[in-house]
Amino acid sequence: MRGLRLATVITAALFLGACGLLADGGPRNDLAKMKPSGTTFNSYLAQEYLELSTYEEKVEFDWQDSDKWAKKGLDAAANKAVLPEVPDDKDWGGLPQAARGPLAAARQRLMAALDRGGRDKAPKAAARAQVMYDCWVEEEEEAWQKDRIAYCKGEFEKALAEVERALAPAPAPAAAAAPAPAAPANFIVYFDFNSDKLNPAALKVVDEAAAEFKKRGRANITLAGHTDKSGSSAYNQRLSKRRADAVLSALVARGVPANIVTEQAFGEDRPAVPTADGVKEARNRRVEITIR
Repeated sequence: MRGLRLATVITAALFLGACGLLADGGPRNDLAKMKPSGTTFNSYLAQEYLELSTYEEKVEFDWQDSDKWAKKGLDAAANKAVLPEVPDDKDWGGLPQAARGPLAAARQRLMAALDRGGRDKAPKAAARAQVMYDCWVEEEEEAWQKDRIAYCKGEFEKALAEVERALAPAPAPAAAAAPAPAAPANFIVYFDFNSDKLNPAALKVVDEAAAEFKKRGRANITLAGHTDKSGSSAYNQRLSKRRADAVLSALVARGVPANIVTEQAFGEDRPAVPTADGVKEARNRRVEITIR
């Protein structure tokens, strides 16, 4: 049936071409003159059908299919609902059996994309996909221009893939990496011999430690009291505790909550500078402040 029609079309084309009667007219000419109204998708659809209709008339001399596509374009230009072809026996009885399954599956995929909002989210690509699908159906039924079949199918696949990308959910934003914990800050408060009083230099260090705590907003503080090796071990143990207490009181006075502070008293057991017993060493008379 299609072969007979094709032969008729070719014969008519040769005859009319020889007579010089190939003039624009009919639905394709009407579509070319019509200004689309309505949705963006339908405007693109009308344009795509006009291009397909023109190709069928000017290149293939197939006025029957040219008129078919032009009429669909006119409906689209008038903002009517226009659907892709259905590859069944009603309109496309000449389709090879091998082509029916792939075409039916492709149409199902196309309709799913269109119905999910493809016409709105990617109107140009959606219109291209629909018209190239119709082109594919037509060329499969004619079954003699393999290059044209491949072209229409390829353009359909490319356009539909673009529509499907537009419909894909946006990737979830990557979770922000947790900020690396700030490195511990260390301060050392030095004391005079046999004293737990904070001298001006010591108060300045406490001021710096309090400022660092406030800058961090949330932190824990450890105070470690020490003495040198002058005096008895028991006395130095008590002295190191009094020194830690003195630093704690100064920090609290500067707005540091007491409940985030841990105190330790090491007496003379952990000297910064190793010395013999009984030796006075200023660098060992200290409270170490660690903020983390």
